[in-house]
Amino acid sequence: MSRGGRQTYAALSVLAAGALVLTGCSKGGSSASDNSKKDQQNAKAQQASIKFGDAADSTGPAAAVPGAKTGGTLEVLQRDSYAHLDPGQIYVSDEGSLATLIHRGLTGYKSTDNKGTGHEVVGDLATDSGTTTDGGKTWKYTLKDGVKFSDGTPITSADFRQTFERLFAPFINQGPTYLQQWLANTNGSDYRKLLPDGPYKGKHLPNSVLETPDAKTIIFHFKTPHPDLPYALAMAGYDVVSKKGDTKEKYDKNPVTSGPYKIQSFKSGKSMVLVKNTNWDPKTDPIRNQYVNQMNFTFNVQYEDSSKALLADTGADQTGVSFNNSVDAGNISQVLGGDAAVKARTVAGYQPYVGQININMKHSALQDKTVREAIAYALPITPIIRAFGGSSAAEVAGGFISPTVSGYDASFDPWGKKKNPGGDAAKA
Repeated sequence: MSRGGRQTYAALSVLAAGALVLTGCSKGGSSASDNSKKDQQNAKAQQASIKFGDAADSTGPAAAVPGAKTGGTLEVLQRDSYAHLDPGQIYVSDEGSLATLIHRGLTGYKSTDNKGTGHEVVGDLATDSGTTTDGGKTWKYTLKDGVKFSDGTPITSADFRQTFERLFAPFINQGPTYLQQWLANTNGSDYRKLLPDGPYKGKHLPNSVLETPDAKTIIFHFKTPHPDLPYALAMAGYDVVSKKGDTKEKYDKNPVTSGPYKIQSFKSGKSMVLVKNTNWDPKTDPIRNQYVNQMNFTFNVQYEDSSKALLADTGADQTGVSFNNSVDAGNISQVLGGDAAVKARTVAGYQPYVGQININMKHSALQDKTVREAIAYALPITPIIRAFGGSSAAEVAGGFISPTVSGYDASFDPWGKKKNPGGDAAKA
């Protein structure tokens, strides 16, 4: 969440612009190897099993952020505008960052320490992370008292029925599909057959699939166990949509929000202004704080420009941040240099993603698996790492799983990229 106060903003200024992309970056004058060890230690903590929180864990308000102050305006420098604001259409990380500010769901992730390495799934709008008595085939959620949308309308189970049923409508085509497939008991896109038009022509999911017996209760019925439902419901794509305010396709540009902030204005590709949602009650929210009065987003700010602005740390940039921009390769050495003032505003760690190179399969030769294998062995990764800014900015990955993700295995290197980052021509 965003935080108020000059010092706290400054702590976010530089590498909040690149923290999600500068994997394994070093802090200040420390060596890259020293910080790599620290990042690996933090990664191991993040790999640990995530607890499903009970009612006590799910009670607000969220823990105070050390040093945070209320008030002020945050400048947010972003290269890319937001293509989707409708929760049902949100599936990518930049929109997910925004969703934390403006949307809420049945569950969410709560930080359990001030280092960003401890988390648990808790009830967000729900009283807990969910209860099941049959191994995950049936899940029950109860809404908290006093939860409202930004227009003051109480959030009820009818809103969640609308939220989940509209996911089957044809115009929802960008968000996650896990829940829909589980409800329809299918692994493919034919889940839409369960409710082809969503709720917009008077039809609804049967109570044998989704049950809302009263205004505060939501019950999911699956034919096979889904013990990971609390994780899925924490995704922005399953955040609540207002039944009263549902404008179908138009909702994507002007949604009714439920988080601590609401949208005052949005000019796609140009700017966005968020202001405090006065109908958000911190006593119901164990995840978020609401320090900053206003956030002014500017889009089309390129990586180099945001890096320079946040490094300069003058004027509006003193309370500036970028949620998703990377620190460009040309400024990494200055960010990671020995300047104490910059070091104080720098954070480091692995991102949850691993970059990959996709091959155009239309070429006839590439349809041969052995040819693709040869390319995988031969491809040199070292120049790619260099283009990102060197070893301080990125590391060679052996597989597709980030060190922060449960199941990561550092020894997994099927194509020899960690062993031979320059490529293995002989093997190819």
